Amino acid sequence: MGYLLRKVILEDCYERQTREIIDLCKNAHIGGVLLMEQSHMALMAPYPIEKHARMAAIYKKMAANLRAEGISYGINIATLAGHTDTAVPAGYVLPFQKFVGDDLKETHACYCLLDEGWQNYAAQVGKIYAATCPDQIFIDDDFRSLNHSSHLGCFCPVHMQAVSQIAGRTVSAGEVVKAWREDSEEAQKLRAVWLKANAEGQLRAAEKISCAIKEVSPRTRVGLMSSDEFRHSLQGRDIGRLLRAFAGEKDKLLYRPTGAVYGDGIHQSLFEGHQRMALTMEQIKEDVRIVSELELYPHTRYTSSVRLSKVMMKLQALAGADDISLNLYDYLGNPVEREPLWQNMLTEVRPQLEKIGELRRGKRMKGFGLPFRLSESLVRTSPSGNPAELYPHRPLDLLLPRMGIPVQFSEGEGNAVLGSAVNCYTQEELLRLLGKGFLTDGQGARLLQERGLGGYIGCSVEPLQEGEIPAMEQILSAEYGGDFTGDYLPTNWFGYGATGRACIYRLKPDAAAEVLTRLVDLERKPLSAGMILFHNKPARPLGSSAPGHICSER
Repeated sequence: MGYLLRKVILEDCYERQTREIIDLCKNAHIGGVLLMEQSHMALMAPYPIEKHARMAAIYKKMAANLRAEGISYGINIATLAGHTDTAVPAGYVLPFQKFVGDDLKETHACYCLLDEGWQNYAAQVGKIYAATCPDQIFIDDDFRSLNHSSHLGCFCPVHMQAVSQIAGRTVSAGEVVKAWREDSEEAQKLRAVWLKANAEGQLRAAEKISCAIKEVSPRTRVGLMSSDEFRHSLQGRDIGRLLRAFAGEKDKLLYRPTGAVYGDGIHQSLFEGHQRMALTMEQIKEDVRIVSELELYPHTRYTSSVRLSKVMMKLQALAGADDISLNLYDYLGNPVEREPLWQNMLTEVRPQLEKIGELRRGKRMKGFGLPFRLSESLVRTSPSGNPAELYPHRPLDLLLPRMGIPVQFSEGEGNAVLGSAVNCYTQEELLRLLGKGFLTDGQGARLLQERGLGGYIGCSVEPLQEGEIPAMEQILSAEYGGDFTGDYLPTNWFGYGATGRACIYRLKPDAAAEVLTRLVDLERKPLSAGMILFHNKPARPLGSSAPGHICSER
């Protein structure tokens, strides 16, 4: 378990920063650094080439001093496409295709990854920094096709040309945006084409950047910093393939997955930091070097307590991190001595991280199965036009661990597939899953019923009637409810869909099904079964006998 210090270098004080970094690395046992050219506390739009050339000249001087002290030297290119749109002065606006969000408006200074001009710029930046012979270069997580100005993705002319080429006809940006709001076979086909064009374009960009770096410095490893699988799904990108494109043919994959908790937060945030990172790692089928991230933006002692920072690092080690990058100190060049507690923290927690890493090595998560398919976003729609509805809906990723129930992100002996994710699976795959313990919700049950598998879930499913308000859920089963039998739970019905009832269904249980809870209205009068337990009898051997299947309206 090693530390990599991430540090923004400023032109007017790099000599002092060099001395500080060397002292800090020695005192806190930090083995390497990743130098950054831009302060995200001041700017998040990419620099012109001239700025990168000046920074590379500085890095070359710093690298000699760092390596003389036995400190590994690497680079984190902080911004290439733009993290968020900014009204920068004209001199900072680059001559490339601008990102176009689902509002069909161009950004001011964020750029499309599919644009060949931008790709040539990014490759040139890579070459400039490769000439300093770093041990590794990380591309930052603005290498993406969403979240630059909107939550969905890019609909610029370059994207539409790629979509049209795959589709074999001229496709407009408006057509694709509309397709994400419609639930039809034709709309889904068009969404799939858009995702394919996007993913293939990103692969080409990654290969071009990697080849440019390797041409100048073959020994430099190239890695990616990125967001989570939910966002990969909405870009259609297989993160393993993308990492291989960056790494080149021979190098081991190098990756900083999501996983940072950006400050003191609610209980759920800590679980999210572990689960999002672990979910991504499960999708990568090759050997990969994982460099996680302790990120305390905006980098002051008031962002996160030392105790919570230690917990974050331990959770990342538990998820499988090999190293931890330290995004601790501010992005404005202030002296590192302003935050003395962090140096002590890094020293104190190191033995615990190494112990966790040792115990974790070679092991995989094991528990209730929460399998993931990259196509989960593809089968979702957004009738309201809210892009947030298109991200995979996986509340159990966080809920079950918070209840003390271990989970795994591959298929297990018991599995949950919720909502529209049911349509990511073939009929044979669903039969296999139904031959084990199986948990789904009302929408998932409805889709199983539509696909002719209703006989395996112990109930029929239909919409609630107009005026029926599923206000509460009452626990009925003493075996499962224990002392809470008879108590009521909120359904949060008003938070579901445009009508408040769109994702809650009426379940009519079979005679052989056991009703565990029921839905009641505002007057606490019964409306429907809420959660049922059913032991089905598979029509043919599926590798398991008399499995239990739970179906819940939510």
